[in-house]
Amino acid sequence: SADAIIKRKIYKREEEEIQGKIAVIKLARTKRWTLLKDHATAFINRYTEGNPDFRYDGEVRYYEIMAHKALSNEEHVRRGMEVLLENESTPEELRHAWFSTRVRVWIDVANLLFTNATIAEQERVQQPNANPHTHALPENLEGAILYYRWALKHDVSYRSQIMLRQQIAFCQERLLEIEEAQQTFIEIHNLCEMHEADIQDNPTLKVVKTLTKFRWDNLKQKIQQQTDAKL
Repeated sequence: SADAIIKRKIYKREEEEIQGKIAVIKLARTKRWTLLKDHATAFINRYTEGNPDFRYDGEVRYYEIMAHKALSNEEHVRRGMEVLLENESTPEELRHAWFSTRVRVWIDVANLLFTNATIAEQERVQQPNANPHTHALPENLEGAILYYRWALKHDVSYRSQIMLRQQIAFCQERLLEIEEAQQTFIEIHNLCEMHEADIQDNPTLKVVKTLTKFRWDNLKQKIQQQTDAKL
């Protein structure tokens, strides 16, 4: 009908306007990430030629890595992480000064592995005859668990101890490590019970506590079903 044609044209015009606004936002973000990358690189080069500023050098390297990541410069991301995490030629004094930054990078690496595994799994399950007992990238999830556990030992803040364990539990669930995931959710639950006031004052942790209870109960049902099936 004429009305339907008019509405379709209106929707099409609105869609084009929205897409145009999104393109402007993306361009602005790219410019800002590029500026951050350039400033960080200039800072690092300037202090490499002289005396590194231990207060800021590791932090700036972290920002440089995040900028390269946002700009999809994967090779620069890898090299930057190697400097902060694995390069044994880095002076001990610098590695000590970068310690808190190294913890943040470890967490970012774990999050990246987890995200890539999740996306790959979403694509896999859409394929015909997908095996429900396997995962698209189990090695990513196992690597993420290792990185999260390393960060867990070095970031002892109350919030991090809860959030890192939640990520570990998510990985274990996807690896079908049901009993291990249940144990991790128990640890999260116990942590949440330790400081109830802090949980109530933090909306994120309140959601984690509720989600933990739900997933813990769900895992208990799965374990019981597996037990019943064996009898």
